[in-house]
Amino acid sequence: MVLLVGLALAGCSSDAREDPFVGQWESTGGSQISLVVEQPTDGEYPVSMSGGNLDRTMTATKVGEGEYRAEPEFVWTFRMVDDDLMNVTIEGGEDTATTSFKRIGG
Repeated sequence: MVLLVGLALAGCSSDAREDPFVGQWESTGGSQISLVVEQPTDGEYPVSMSGGNLDRTMTATKVGEGEYRAEPEFVWTFRMVDDDLMNVTIEGGEDTATTSFKRIGG
């Protein structure tokens, strides 16, 4: 019985990481920014960011292997470094900013 429960839990945790973009993230730099990516609906990922002077929601789509993009008014590019680290680049006109986010929780 214990073995069956362990196998079931192992199966659940591997499914949870099937899409590494989905989850809760926090910035690794000086600003305390939280990023939450929800499961996609029709290929669109609801994304919300908050912290500091930032409170934004947007929808991102997958544009390549480990790369997602949202274009609410600026171009936001989310690039997976690995399953637990992501770089987010914001491009607006001639200005560009990039910050890294690490996964929090399971």
